[in-house]
Amino acid sequence: MKKAIVTGADGFIGSHLVRGLLEEGYEVLGIQYSKEDTIQNPNYHPLTKHFEEYESLDFSEYEGSDLYHFAWDGVSGPKQNDPEIQNKNIEMAKLVLNKAIQSKLRKFIFAGSIFEYENEEFPSVQYDTSMDKVYSHAKLKAHRICKEEASGHILFNSVLISNIYGPGENSKRFVNTLVRNMKENLPMALTEGNQEYDFIYIDDAIKAIILVGEKGNNREEYYIGNNEVKPLKEYVTMIRDLVNPNYHLDFGKADIIPTFFDYSLFHTNKLFDELGFQCETSFMEGIKKL
Repeated sequence: MKKAIVTGADGFIGSHLVRGLLEEGYEVLGIQYSKEDTIQNPNYHPLTKHFEEYESLDFSEYEGSDLYHFAWDGVSGPKQNDPEIQNKNIEMAKLVLNKAIQSKLRKFIFAGSIFEYENEEFPSVQYDTSMDKVYSHAKLKAHRICKEEASGHILFNSVLISNIYGPGENSKRFVNTLVRNMKENLPMALTEGNQEYDFIYIDDAIKAIILVGEKGNNREEYYIGNNEVKPLKEYVTMIRDLVNPNYHLDFGKADIIPTFFDYSLFHTNKLFDELGFQCETSFMEGIKKL
């Protein structure tokens, strides 16, 4: 039986990844923060570990398997710009990688972020320069360190996480928050909506991530998206028409400077062209499931 390890196994993406791996016939070791065992499957082995306990991790029984590193503290809210927390994330990524190398695992898959591109070396990306970007720098630094330290020891891929949506997402991610507000007819201030976006349903995202784990070319980064880029305003209008046609859209009322990503930086076709990936759930079909 194939084996895999997932850190952050009780997070939104991590928990769906565990279920996806199980459906593909894997035996899975899940490193999670919570003691709650929400996935009832004889091939799932949850292990409760906080970052302070990661030093005791032992993957020796999983030699030759793949490790998906999704554990990361402070992906939203005030913790995003806490240097101490974000530096700890970098150290934990290095620690988990070294554990994987010592245990002779086959591949290390790092959960990157589109926000890595909010850095001064990517001048075509526009964002609010008055705000700290500690999280984005930490993700980029962890990505680079792990990629280099993996060289010659273990296969490495990065999956660039962008706009994944789906059931079970309780954070303030845009799509799920917008749908909740529309259903409850609560006002929500929006930007002008001119920035380009793409969205991918969680089931498709998980299939893409597993595909990268199984077949991704060594040291390559794969953007996890649906390959259909549109102005955000178009997506918002589509959601409104489906969820609550009478909902008033307050475009231009949000008191923030939105980020404008240059999608040519992300090689959005690589997943499709190199690995033959195809999305199965359209944007509107995914919204209906929320």
